[in-house]
Amino acid sequence: MRNLITNYYGFINENINTNVILNMYYVHFYTDETTELVYNGVDREKAFNEYMTFNDIPKEMLDKNNMNVQISMSNEVYRIKPSLDAGDYSLEDYYKDSSIYLHISSSEPVTLEERDIEPVNTKSDELLRQVQSHYKQKYGKYKYNLIDIHDDSDEYKGDIKLRIADHSENILNNDRNLSTNFFISVVICEYDVVSNRFDMVNNIERRSTEIQLKYDSSDSFEKIVEEIDENISNFTDILLYI
Repeated sequence: MRNLITNYYGFINENINTNVILNMYYVHFYTDETTELVYNGVDREKAFNEYMTFNDIPKEMLDKNNMNVQISMSNEVYRIKPSLDAGDYSLEDYYKDSSIYLHISSSEPVTLEERDIEPVNTKSDELLRQVQSHYKQKYGKYKYNLIDIHDDSDEYKGDIKLRIADHSENILNNDRNLSTNFFISVVICEYDVVSNRFDMVNNIERRSTEIQLKYDSSDSFEKIVEEIDENISNFTDILLYI
């Protein structure tokens, strides 16, 4: 009986001792809407390098909010097949091979570090708000304003539609049956999320009475306002003197 018990505990200890723990690292990129796995592996140095240097944000996510990148780690428990010698098969190199190592269990990943990523349009959005506020004070609305033009006798001569936004318009959405004579679209952004969808059509369909002005955070508030006002003035002169 004593020999039987000794052999039993020897079997248990032998199996416990063959269990080995491997640290598994994960790097994820998060937004409000999506999660993307950037790295998954056992190389700690590579994982932290991916975490620290990650800025390769997919184009479709560039304008998302609450973006951050996170590195986490879990403990993965493996056991080598009884007939094999762990000295011949390093866990780091062979953990994926189920003919050599059995995966026993996983711990919940623990966050090691995380850092926020600023949306690409953060700076240009602030500039956009300044310009929109300026024209709201002047004409009454933030994004769309219809500017009526009258002559010295207060006779109505036409109007100018002013649009100020963080992306290009779809020119085909403009109701050209209305009485609007001129259309000015002002786009202020670093990354225009719809340019790939609309630019080709807009370039073909845009009329001489419809213009688009594009800016980013490298442009000053004064420059943008000056150029918008200049175009409004030019269209006003056309309406007054045609």
